Amino acid sequence: MVKEFCFNICKLDNSWLANKDVKDLQLQIKENISDPWQYSCLYWSSHLCFSPDSSDCDPQALGKLNGFLEGLHLLFWIEVLSIMGMVLIGAPSLQRVVTGLGVSIGHSPACQKCF
Repeated sequence: MVKEFCFNICKLDNSWLANKDVKDLQLQIKENISDPWQYSCLYWSSHLCFSPDSSDCDPQALGKLNGFLEGLHLLFWIEVLSIMGMVLIGAPSLQRVVTGLGVSIGHSPACQKCF
């Protein structure tokens, strides 16, 4: 999923226009964001597996997740959600990740050594 992300993914002439004002937005989406990619943008957080046993966490996977959350990819993901009219699932998706890692205020991630 991350390899596909870039700014202005649909190559819109004007990124300042509201989505409702973009002519042929659905065609732009179809041409630039494949169905599998749309699915992964919508459901990636549901497919992550988190173990309550921190010894089972995959440092490489968590490192990539950390890079995604700290880098521009997070903003590009939000752009894709916005273009698809699905930006409201962003917060619940991130909440699933936070919950899966066992993060809360004043509590370290279940696998802090991986970050």
